[in-house]
Amino acid sequence: MSRIYLALLTLLLIVLATLKCSAEDLGNPIALGFGGNERYVLYSNGEIHKLLSQNRTEPLSKISFISRGVEYSIIDFEIYEQYLYLYLYVSPTEKSGKTIIAVYNLTSGEEIYMKTYEFTVTQQNQVLGEMIQAASACRKGFAIIKANTTHALIEAYRIEQGGIRLKAVYSGRMAMTLHRYGDTLIAASFKIEIKNGKQWITPQIVDIMENQTLLELPSLVPVAALAYPFIQVFNKNGVWESYVSVYNPIMKRIEYYVAYPEKFYELEGPVKVSSYMDYVILDQKTVSKIIFRNGQDITVNQKLSIIPQGVYLPLNPKNGILDVDVEGNALLVRVVEEDKAKILYITGKSVSEIYVLNASSSMKTEGFYAVLVGDTVYILNPENHKLTSITLNMEVKTNNSLLVVIVVFLAILAIMYCKAKYGRLKSKH
Repeated sequence: MSRIYLALLTLLLIVLATLKCSAEDLGNPIALGFGGNERYVLYSNGEIHKLLSQNRTEPLSKISFISRGVEYSIIDFEIYEQYLYLYLYVSPTEKSGKTIIAVYNLTSGEEIYMKTYEFTVTQQNQVLGEMIQAASACRKGFAIIKANTTHALIEAYRIEQGGIRLKAVYSGRMAMTLHRYGDTLIAASFKIEIKNGKQWITPQIVDIMENQTLLELPSLVPVAALAYPFIQVFNKNGVWESYVSVYNPIMKRIEYYVAYPEKFYELEGPVKVSSYMDYVILDQKTVSKIIFRNGQDITVNQKLSIIPQGVYLPLNPKNGILDVDVEGNALLVRVVEEDKAKILYITGKSVSEIYVLNASSSMKTEGFYAVLVGDTVYILNPENHKLTSITLNMEVKTNNSLLVVIVVFLAILAIMYCKAKYGRLKSKH
């Protein structure tokens, strides 16, 4: 019997040593990323794991990621097909910043593209250099938005024959935003015409990866004479909507409009559209109404914003949506109250508080990330540098707990096997 228990103890020590080495080899988790309906974790050694439900992960690849000795304020990434798009941002001072965009081939792990953009802001609030406002990727490539004091510029890059090529450039005196739609990226552009001596502005939804116009919306006659508009697009149950925000210098107020393919009308408050077009947030006095792309909606007793993916200027609203489950009609939300940040799981029927941490630590610029994968919430906490999983039945556990379960399971199997074998030997006597 002593030899049996000694063998079992040796087995457990081997398993624990293996698990410890594996954990050390991975390094620390440094960011959570998106890729369509999938979610991923990037470790400091360059390994990428796919996040699954029920506290499971699946190794995907390892990239030649080098931090270059810089502590980045924001690390974001997206994965489509066999490519990883990495977005890094650091702000050395309050008036300067640097963005790095890199693309990796997941098959080889090699970096196939990298470019650095730097900017400074003068005392007169003039932008010098290249300020990257946002970036987003899709199966065809990626796009960035450059911004200065008066203009915005979208550059679309395609992956062709393993290389990166500039496909199209869109510019204008207006604010622009990127949206992922299916396998491509879209944005709102404007066609400006002079009719009867008046300027008419017609919004267009453009496939920027193919350089094609998808749809023209009604001419925005009421806003033609106003300041340059900010436009977002949304597709709900196959119907296009266009949300426009403009400043009226005469009334000294911001006005909000929604335009459909054949009509438009004014809104009472601002609208925010997810860059993945999963949902739209409508501000309604003291509450927020979230409408999913499938037409389902939830009303939340908080004024919410969007905690963006792929935006490098430190946009960190205190109360915001971290992730959504469109099919499950559910939200993952961060709400800051005094010095604490609460992570809430919200459905049309209930609100569950699933995690609490310091408010300052819950900012993305500190390294906080949270995503929703099936029945599991994954949280990257900068306070302990661990990836924690929370099942929606409120059971909390870390990845290390799964390793303990594996060890216990192996031990039980070993004990059952040894007992069965020992019992058979004893019965022969």
